[in-house]
Order: sequence, then structure tokens, then C-alpha cells
Amino acid sequence: MSLELRPTVRFLQPPGEIECVDKYEIEGLYGVCITPSREYVIYDKVLAERGLGELEDNIQELLRSVITRGEREVSKLVESADSAVRHILQRQFFGYGVVEHLILDDNVIDIHILSGKPIRVTHRKHGDLDTKVALSEEELKELVLRLSTLAGKVISEATPLASFIEPRYETRVSVVYYSDVTLRRGLTVDIRKQPKKPWSILKLIDMKTLSPEEAAFLWLVVKYKVPVMI
Repeated sequence: MSLELRPTVRFLQPPGEIECVDKYEIEGLYGVCITPSREYVIYDKVLAERGLGELEDNIQELLRSVITRGEREVSKLVESADSAVRHILQRQFFGYGVVEHLILDDNVIDIHILSGKPIRVTHRKHGDLDTKVALSEEELKELVLRLSTLAGKVISEATPLASFIEPRYETRVSVVYYSDVTLRRGLTVDIRKQPKKPWSILKLIDMKTLSPEEAAFLWLVVKYKVPVMI
């Protein structure tokens, strides 16, 4: 008796022929298109190069090997795959699924996820954009569990509100869990990414946000731990 497996892996399909006002790649793994209607369209580059059928066959073979060899072999099998397939498997089994690409995109500042709704992002150049990617309630619950577990936080109906720093990418995550306390019947997750080049006091002075004297005053306030209300 043969065991027929279908990969439980989500792919980001190429969009076909669409107009883009901006196009770029993310680490050679993803292609991004910003449309005139203000949509953020992203896809796995490997799908455009190989097609879904070949990629599914490769992943199905790996998953079948996991069943026969045991779960301890997952990491070894992932490492044995080529870089594109390896990334897709890593994001699915060890990462943040189809949300991973949004965290990797340096142009994305904020990510807003509501279960069953298209993910919304704030783009550094194009402002607020809708994506074509949506997470079901179960997928979002799994994402929240991964984020909170890595940060050492517990989120449940008893503790439905949480804000923490996720350690892998050092992003700030805010979660509103459904409960009688929040009167929510769906999950909401907001992810704010840290810039690669954080703002410094010298940059604030250079942009004339602060004068050198104001910066020196604030520096002394912080140094001597003077209470400040902002």
C-alpha cells in the first residue's frame, strides 16, 4: 500500500502579467511588485523558475522521507535541499510561514495581521498597502504560539494582551488574543520592525530635529536619571 502525501507547505504564487509601479527582490528568494492599486504582491522566485509541480514533487519526496525516517531527521533533510527549497521548508517548519518574507523585506516597517483578512503592511516608500496573503485563524494561532514561545511569553484567553520583542529578528510584536476580556472574536497581531540603522542622537541633530544644546540637556537628564514625562 502506497502512502500519498500532499505537502502541507504554503507557496507564494507568481502573479502573472500585472503592472508594477515598483519592483525589487528580497535576498534573491522573493520577487515584490507594488501595483498602481496599492497592493503589495510577493512571490517565491523559485516558482517562477521551476513551476509549482516540480517544487511540490521535491518537497513531497522530502516529507515522505520524514515519515519513514522520523522527525529527528527533518533538520538534516532540510539542510540537504537546495537553497530555495531549504528556505521554504525552514520558514514552514521552523520559521514564521508566509509572514517570514515580510519580516525579511527591509522596506516593510509595520505588519498588521487579522485572522481571515488580507495582511496589511506599511511600506517605507509607498505607505499602507494591502497584500494578497491571508492567514486562517488556526494559522495565526500557530504564528502567535511561535512568536510568543521564542520570546518566553504566555498568551491565552486569561492573558489576552501581550507586547514583546521577538528575538530572531528583534521585532516588536503586539498581540490581542480573543477572549471575554477584550471582547474580540478574532486574533490580531501587529509586528513593528527595527530599522537596520537605528536613529542616533547625531542624526537627530543633523536633521535639525534637536539643537546641540537640547541634545546635551537630554543626555545629562538620562545620565543622572532625572524623571522625564513625554
